[in-house]
Amino acid sequence: SRIISTETQLDENSLQLKQASSEITKYQQDAETSKMRFSQLHESLEQHYTIFEQINNAITTANERTNELENLLRKSKKEKTKLESKVAALKIDLEIKEEELSQETERVDKIEKLLENEQKEGKVLRSMLQE
Repeated sequence: SRIISTETQLDENSLQLKQASSEITKYQQDAETSKMRFSQLHESLEQHYTIFEQINNAITTANERTNELENLLRKSKKEKTKLESKVAALKIDLEIKEEELSQETERVDKIEKLLENEQKEGKVLRSMLQE
């Protein structure tokens, strides 16, 4: 009876050992799966970090380019203002020169008329003297 009891106890212990061994194997598989999942997540995180760095670098480059373009725009606006001032001054000079030209043209016209009148008078005097 004691042998039977020991055998029964041995069978129970063997069964418990198999169950424990099965649970350990399951835990080991779960641990291995978790390690693989962790490794995948870590790799994904590194990829996301790399993408983040690339985006951050692109934003930094874009900001630098934007600053350069803003500076160029400011300079262009200043240059435009200077050129507009020059154009305004040149327009005033042109108007003055056109007025001077108009006055000189009138003067030349008057002188030509005077010359023409003098020539006519000269012809009249010559004709009178020849008669």
